[in-house]
Amino acid sequence: MSEDGETQGENTSPPVQKLLQCLEWVYEAALNGIPGVDGVEDLAQSYSTQHRCTDGAIDSLISWQIAKTSTAGFITGVSEILTLGLPTSPACCTSRSA
Repeated sequence: MSEDGETQGENTSPPVQKLLQCLEWVYEAALNGIPGVDGVEDLAQSYSTQHRCTDGAIDSLISWQIAKTSTAGFITGVSEILTLGLPTSPACCTSRSA
Protein backbone atom coordinates (compact mmCIF):
# COMPACT_ATOMS: atom_id res chain seq x y z
CA MET A 1 0.00 0.00 0.00
CA SER A 2 1.38 3.43 -0.86
CA GLU A 3 1.51 6.42 1.47
CA ASP A 4 -1.66 7.95 0.02
CA GLY A 5 -3.65 4.80 0.89
CA GLU A 6 -3.96 3.54 -2.68
CA THR A 7 -2.77 0.08 -3.67
CA GLN A 8 -0.14 -0.18 -6.34
CA GLY A 9 -2.42 -1.84 -8.87
CA GLU A 10 -1.57 0.14 -11.97
CA ASN A 11 1.47 -1.96 -12.86
CA THR A 12 0.15 -5.37 -11.84
CA SER A 13 -1.95 -7.98 -13.59
CA PRO A 14 -5.63 -8.48 -12.67
CA PRO A 15 -4.99 -11.70 -10.68
CA VAL A 16 -2.30 -9.95 -8.64
CA GLN A 17 -4.61 -6.99 -8.08
CA LYS A 18 -7.33 -9.36 -6.83
CA LEU A 19 -4.83 -11.06 -4.51
CA LEU A 20 -3.75 -7.69 -3.12
CA GLN A 21 -7.40 -6.75 -2.52
CA CYS A 22 -7.98 -10.03 -0.68
CA LEU A 23 -4.89 -9.54 1.48
CA GLU A 24 -5.98 -6.00 2.29
CA TRP A 25 -9.42 -7.28 3.35
CA VAL A 26 -7.87 -9.97 5.58
CA TYR A 27 -5.53 -7.41 7.15
CA GLU A 28 -8.39 -5.01 7.90
CA ALA A 29 -10.53 -7.86 9.28
CA ALA A 30 -7.70 -8.94 11.58
CA LEU A 31 -7.28 -5.43 12.92
CA ASN A 32 -10.93 -4.43 13.20
CA GLY A 33 -12.63 -7.81 13.58
CA ILE A 34 -15.54 -9.29 11.70
CA PRO A 35 -18.99 -10.28 13.01
CA GLY A 36 -18.46 -12.97 15.63
CA VAL A 37 -14.69 -12.43 15.84
CA ASP A 38 -12.94 -9.74 17.90
CA GLY A 39 -10.35 -7.44 16.41
CA VAL A 40 -6.76 -7.35 17.63
CA GLU A 41 -7.31 -4.61 20.22
CA ASP A 42 -10.40 -6.29 21.67
CA LEU A 43 -8.58 -9.61 21.85
CA ALA A 44 -5.59 -8.04 23.60
CA GLN A 45 -7.87 -6.24 26.06
CA SER A 46 -9.72 -9.47 26.80
CA TYR A 47 -6.51 -11.36 27.60
CA SER A 48 -5.03 -8.49 29.62
CA THR A 49 -8.08 -8.40 31.92
CA GLN A 50 -7.87 -12.16 32.52
CA HIS A 51 -4.21 -12.12 33.62
CA ARG A 52 -2.30 -10.16 36.23
CA CYS A 53 0.83 -9.60 34.15
CA THR A 54 1.40 -8.86 30.50
CA ASP A 55 3.70 -11.87 30.05
CA GLY A 56 0.99 -14.21 31.33
CA ALA A 57 -1.55 -12.72 28.93
CA ILE A 58 0.86 -13.07 26.01
CA ASP A 59 1.69 -16.68 26.88
CA SER A 60 -1.99 -17.57 27.20
CA LEU A 61 -2.87 -15.88 23.90
CA ILE A 62 -0.09 -17.70 22.08
CA SER A 63 -1.02 -21.05 23.65
CA TRP A 64 -4.68 -20.72 22.64
CA GLN A 65 -3.81 -19.63 19.11
CA ILE A 66 -1.46 -22.62 18.70
CA ALA A 67 -4.17 -24.95 20.03
CA LYS A 68 -6.76 -23.55 17.62
CA THR A 69 -4.51 -23.75 14.56
CA SER A 70 -3.34 -27.24 15.50
CA THR A 71 -6.94 -28.39 15.87
CA ALA A 72 -7.88 -26.87 12.52
CA GLY A 73 -4.90 -28.59 10.88
CA PHE A 74 -5.80 -31.93 12.44
CA ILE A 75 -9.42 -31.67 11.29
CA THR A 76 -8.27 -30.73 7.81
CA GLY A 77 -5.93 -33.74 7.72
CA VAL A 78 -8.63 -36.13 8.90
CA SER A 79 -11.10 -34.84 6.34
CA GLU A 80 -8.45 -35.21 3.65
CA ILE A 81 -7.88 -38.85 4.60
CA LEU A 82 -11.63 -39.49 4.55
CA THR A 83 -11.96 -37.79 1.17
CA LEU A 84 -9.03 -39.61 -0.43
CA GLY A 85 -9.93 -42.88 1.20
CA LEU A 86 -7.80 -45.51 2.84
CA PRO A 87 -6.68 -48.74 1.22
CA THR A 88 -9.20 -51.45 2.02
CA SER A 89 -7.28 -54.43 0.76
CA PRO A 90 -4.19 -55.63 2.67
CA ALA A 91 -2.79 -56.89 -0.64
CA CYS A 92 -2.26 -53.35 -1.86
CA CYS A 93 -0.07 -52.57 1.13
CA THR A 94 2.24 -55.57 1.01
CA SER A 95 5.06 -56.08 -1.40
CA ARG A 96 5.61 -59.35 -3.20
CA SER A 97 9.03 -60.84 -3.01
CA ALA A 98 10.19 -63.29 -5.61
